[in-house]
Amino acid sequence: SIIDKVTAQLEPAVDPDTGESIRVREIYELMKLHLWILLSDPDSSRAAYFSSVLVLGFIMISSVTFCMETVENEFGSPQALEIFQGIEAVCITVFTLEYVLKLIVAPQRWRFVKNGMNIVDLVSILPYYLERVASSLQFGNTRILRVVRLVRVFRILKLGGRYGKIQVVAKAVLDSMDMLGM
Repeated sequence: SIIDKVTAQLEPAVDPDTGESIRVREIYELMKLHLWILLSDPDSSRAAYFSSVLVLGFIMISSVTFCMETVENEFGSPQALEIFQGIEAVCITVFTLEYVLKLIVAPQRWRFVKNGMNIVDLVSILPYYLERVASSLQFGNTRILRVVRLVRVFRILKLGGRYGKIQVVAKAVLDSMDMLGM
């Protein structure tokens, strides 16, 4: 019967050494590979392109928010700073999720960790958490950690070769480094 055929196909083969289901492991590895491609190759699919554009959007939002926070005359009110902190928390959550997912599904984790852009990602994420720990332990001024997070803007350079408008933004950021305190 059809039910017997489907059931036979669903019954996983078992690895005699580990006792683990071979089909489940194959499906897991295939899912990891698909997620890796989705997160690391924007040209692989529309979903991958959308994912890349979404992260780029969060990079831009985070960068603009960072700059707006420094303009105390216009945006120095407690309400504005609270909004900026909320936006920043959302952005850092997205960046952290992206980094952790990539780390989990990376075909070669050590190579992933050593990659320059992934180091930039990590260096831009960690100060947020260090700042939170330092402020909860009352270590004092942690503003320098906030400047380090702006390193995330350098990810735009990775896309610069493909997108002319992004090259203009990247050049403007590089030209403004002295004003950004870097």
